[in-house]
Order: sequence, then C-alpha cells, then structure tokens
Amino acid sequence: MGYTHYWERPRILPRPQFVAAVHDCRRLCAAMDIPLGDAHGEGRPTFNNSEICFNGHVDSGKLGSFQRAEGLVWPHQRAHGVATIGETDAIAGSWGGGPAVTSRVLGSNGNGSYETFVVERIDRSPPQEQGAHGGLSDFCKTNYRPYDLCVQGCLIVLSHHLEAARFRVTSDGTSRDWNDARDACQHVLGYGIDWGEDKLTPMAPPLPSL
Repeated sequence: MGYTHYWERPRILPRPQFVAAVHDCRRLCAAMDIPLGDAHGEGRPTFNNSEICFNGHVDSGKLGSFQRAEGLVWPHQRAHGVATIGETDAIAGSWGGGPAVTSRVLGSNGNGSYETFVVERIDRSPPQEQGAHGGLSDFCKTNYRPYDLCVQGCLIVLSHHLEAARFRVTSDGTSRDWNDARDACQHVLGYGIDWGEDKLTPMAPPLPSL
C-alpha cells in the first residue's frame, strides 16, 4: 500500500533509444533541482548507458526547505508541486493510510528517500511476473515525496523514447497528477505536454476521506 508508479518493458531495451532517454533524464532531473541520491538515498544518482538509478536524498531536509509529513502519504485531489516551508500547510485531510497532501512532502525526519527508482537497459533480475501486455513488470513506491516528480519525469522520457519498444506506464495517480512532470518535460526537453491518456493507463487509487 502506498502511492506507486508502475511500468512494463521488454527484458532488453534498444541501446540508441535508451541512451537518448538517459541523456534527457539527466538533464531533466538536474533542472528540477530536487535532492537525489543513489539507491540508498546517499551519494549521487546514476545516469549512464546501462542504467538509471536514484532515490530521494536522505538529507533532503538539510538540502532544501521542504515541508514534512508522517506516515503513508496520498495526493489530495488538487495536489501539485513540492511543498516548501513557509507555504500553507500541505496536509489537507486524510485517507485510509495517513495524510492526504496538496503537494509532495518529505518524511517527518526530513528524509526524502523511499523506494529506489531503477531502470536497467538489460534487466538481469530473476524471472518476474509478466505484465498485462506480456512484458516484465516493475514499480517504484515514492510515498509522494519530492523525488516523485523526478520519477514521473523519467517515466515520461522513457515512454517517449521507448514507445516502439513497448515501454508502458501505469500509476496510482490520475492523469491530472502528472501535470507537473509533463510541464517540466516540456519546459526542459521540448516534449511531454501531450503525454497523457493515450499512454498513461491509470490504476484505481483508494479514495481519500477528506
């Protein structure tokens, strides 16, 4: 349980398109200026010709003025952006697992990490459950922390470059919840604003009790 994005892919992604996606993901995440770390939320993220791998930074509370919340977080129906200190309190109610928020927030201890986002060009993991279209399925639970915006942006980029390779994205979020990432991709990379219902297959999220 928790706010999650999912994708389906073939085991081997074509090298030219993957390398192009890596380049764009690196540019996009640098422009977003959200603290990122390695798989453990420390050090630096990885963007190379073999893989994309990052997490939110464990010390995000020291690296930026972001609001915090405790527990399993879910976006409110009007949620967008990243909540910074000094703005209106991001907590707008609750859902079955914790607070419903109007913007992405850190954990209560200032930790910006949650689950690692990793996409390898060649997936060498043990056999996995097949997705709805016969590919390998994977996911990243972000708990709606600030790095969620980078995860969404990278999924848009990967979908853009690897659409022919059947890289498909689903999400607990609705199409509206992807507007920030679409806008960022369009501003930084010149594409993504029209990425939507034709590519994103929404999952059914739990209904917040607000």
